[in-house]
Amino acid sequence: MRTRIIQTMSLVALLTFGATGWSANNNSNGVGRTPPSAPSDLAATSGDKQVVLTWGSVKRASTYNVYMGTSQNGESQTPVATNVGATTFTKTGLTNGVKYFFKITAVNSFGSSPLSNEASAMPVAPPAVPPAPANLGAAAGDQRVVLTWAASTGAASYNLYRGTSAGGEAAAPVKTLITGTTYTDMGLTNGVTYFYKVAAVNTAGTSGSSNEAKATPVAPPAVPPAPANLGAAAGDQRVVLTWAASTGAASYNLYRGTSAGGESATPVKTLITGTTYTDMGLTNGVTYFYKVAALNNAGTSGASNEASAAPSAPTAIPPAPAKLTAAAGNQSIVLTWAASTGAASYNLYRGTSAGGEPPTPVKTLITGPTYTDTGLTNGVMYFYKVDAVNTAGTSGKSNEASAAPSAPVAPLTPEQKEAFRFLRQSTFGPNLTLVNHVVQVGKATFLDEQFALTPTPYPDALITMPNMELVSEQFFQNAIQGQDQLRQRVAWALSQIFVTSAVKVDNTHAMVPYIRMLEQGAFGNVLDLMRNVTLSPAMGEFLDMVNNLKATSSTMPNENYAREWMQLLSIGLQELNNDGTPMLNSSGHTIPTYTQSDIANLARVLTGWTYGDANATNPTNLNPPYYEGPMKPVAIYHDTGQKVALGATFNAGQTAQQDLDQALTVIFGHHNVGPFLSRQLIQKLVTSNPSPTYINDVATVFNNNGQGVRGDLKAVVRAILLHPEAVNGTATSGKFQEPSLYLAGLSRALGAAIVDHPFLTDFSQSLSQRIWFAPSVFNYYSPNFRAGTLFAPEMQIWTTATAMTRTNFAATLLSGGFGSEVTVDYSLYLNVAGSPSALVDLVDGRIMGDVMSPEMKQAILTALAATTSNEERVQTAIYLAVTSMQYQVEH
Repeated sequence: MRTRIIQTMSLVALLTFGATGWSANNNSNGVGRTPPSAPSDLAATSGDKQVVLTWGSVKRASTYNVYMGTSQNGESQTPVATNVGATTFTKTGLTNGVKYFFKITAVNSFGSSPLSNEASAMPVAPPAVPPAPANLGAAAGDQRVVLTWAASTGAASYNLYRGTSAGGEAAAPVKTLITGTTYTDMGLTNGVTYFYKVAAVNTAGTSGSSNEAKATPVAPPAVPPAPANLGAAAGDQRVVLTWAASTGAASYNLYRGTSAGGESATPVKTLITGTTYTDMGLTNGVTYFYKVAALNNAGTSGASNEASAAPSAPTAIPPAPAKLTAAAGNQSIVLTWAASTGAASYNLYRGTSAGGEPPTPVKTLITGPTYTDTGLTNGVMYFYKVDAVNTAGTSGKSNEASAAPSAPVAPLTPEQKEAFRFLRQSTFGPNLTLVNHVVQVGKATFLDEQFALTPTPYPDALITMPNMELVSEQFFQNAIQGQDQLRQRVAWALSQIFVTSAVKVDNTHAMVPYIRMLEQGAFGNVLDLMRNVTLSPAMGEFLDMVNNLKATSSTMPNENYAREWMQLLSIGLQELNNDGTPMLNSSGHTIPTYTQSDIANLARVLTGWTYGDANATNPTNLNPPYYEGPMKPVAIYHDTGQKVALGATFNAGQTAQQDLDQALTVIFGHHNVGPFLSRQLIQKLVTSNPSPTYINDVATVFNNNGQGVRGDLKAVVRAILLHPEAVNGTATSGKFQEPSLYLAGLSRALGAAIVDHPFLTDFSQSLSQRIWFAPSVFNYYSPNFRAGTLFAPEMQIWTTATAMTRTNFAATLLSGGFGSEVTVDYSLYLNVAGSPSALVDLVDGRIMGDVMSPEMKQAILTALAATTSNEERVQTAIYLAVTSMQYQVEH
């Protein structure tokens, strides 16, 4: 019975127990019949081609399985070890340098646990004893030796062994655990030789000894004393230096400069091992200054005494002096010349005729390139030569120079100053000859002489020129050289009121006759001038009056000339009092001089005029361009209807000539014409800001010349130039020189001999005043342009660029930059250039009329002090004068 029961139970157990333990159905009581829990605390330790694993013990585990991979969580499903009965396992046969990852499971009869934590390790080969260090070196110091060696592969530290004889290093190191490849052994005895070896150490052991090195500590050397007795001996492009040796010096540094105490901080030569040195490649004639310093390991000494020498070429007879000049003074002549290389002194020879210098010098042992010969007779011409002297002999003679002493420059008399001012207003620029003439004959007589002169012509040949360039050049020729200065000046002023321009009429056939007409009319009557301007074919083309036809069903007469005749050529925009101030109505407002209706009706008055021709009768149709006479009327194109303009009725049925004559009478008779034109003529001749009294006085003469004649330009010009305000000025007097006046005036002031004039037209264009090319009917600038509160018409075209162009013109003219086109004789100024103050006084008197301020004189004198060249002094003094505002603004 018992046997059966046992057999039955064994059968049940066999049927219900599987290969992996108890099945789920055989766990009725749950105690001791489950797989073990996962192992913990798995750790991995590297070895040589192996990893040692350890972990914590797991209850109910019978054995353990080990799983391995080469990436995190990459363990294979097949264990690399099973039935491991302990809690440690060594995995061998691995590759050093590869990282391995491990997990384990616990196993019992009921199955396997979950995987443990992961652990990893990288097998490594065991360290080797490092090789012996190499290249041990020893450097002695003061009671110390600095040791260095090459690193040993695998060394963790180094041991240092020391002895006092070769191979006698003690077995015990004097220093261990040295972690670098250098060590300073300190506290040693100077003068004792120490011997050293080192060995490398790591966990595997200690290497053999390095090579042996030795050193003997020594006390530091002392800084050597400064060298003494430095001497310098000059040679040809060299200086030989010698000095006393400095105790303890290893070498020397050499320092050089070109002034006493001016040696550079950086030596010109180092590592000089002896007590002599030759400094080569120097410039003969330059004095060089030297010091030396001694060096050793302890440092650099102080500097030696200073020595100097000037290299020089072997002595040769000097060359003849060059560039001898003579500048006259009062009973003296200042001579200057270029220094002769190698000259020790100079001899001066003087005579009173060219080439007449005697063989005996009047002065010897002159040490510099300048000498003032005194005690001379004013007015006598003296001739000079110089030669150069040194120990080798005497040079040939210089060039010859001559000068005549003269008394000090006398300032202008009050009469001359007044004449100078007058000529700045009535000509294109004063010169002393003209100033003295005005003083002699008086201003009124001078005006009569000018009125009587025949106009300087614009030659017929100009009419055939292809453009206006030569006509512009003729302007400057007339302005600078013409005797009829007043006519040229007034005609130029009128051309800027009654403007035609080659900008539109670039035709010499038209413009030359127009310019001649202004010259002829400069001293005539304004009524005749208005008629001639109106009928000029040049004006007809410029302001569109030629071939201006009466209205048709589709066209109206051109209003251009009608408008500008009133606005710019006769009466202006506002009703004026005789003193030029505006009339005001009862509301205090200005009163217009004309309306649009006046413009339209005056345009009708001016219809029907065409180019003239050579016939005695008027044409019956429009003519082709013709410039040899005034325009002519064509009856069929004239508006014969009634017109009303400027308060006057032009009856129906009048011819073109009758309408024009009436228009001239009406406009010429307008009360504005006198003050309107008088103000502008005053502005262009005398001052930009005439007082109402000045304008009234001149306008009164315009209205009646004293003989019942209105519009007499000769009387008007006389009234302008002889008015007390022109003579004496006011607080606001002044006129900025327009470009044409500046260019011509400076040329006249310097007495420039001009062969050709294109450079003047070029500069006038660069200065925004191209002659005969006004940019519009409004001229180059407005008479009403202001600079601040004052009228300054000419400054409307004065800019930074044109200001620089003026100075460039002056500099080029004075320096001879225009070549053969212009010649300026500076002898008058060179004669006094030896005395800067006399030179400045002469420039003031001859060029500025003695109006230069004391401050300006001092500024020029300061500039002249920078040169001893008479030519440079003359050019500098004149340049600073003529580029100043005191010169450019006529007061």
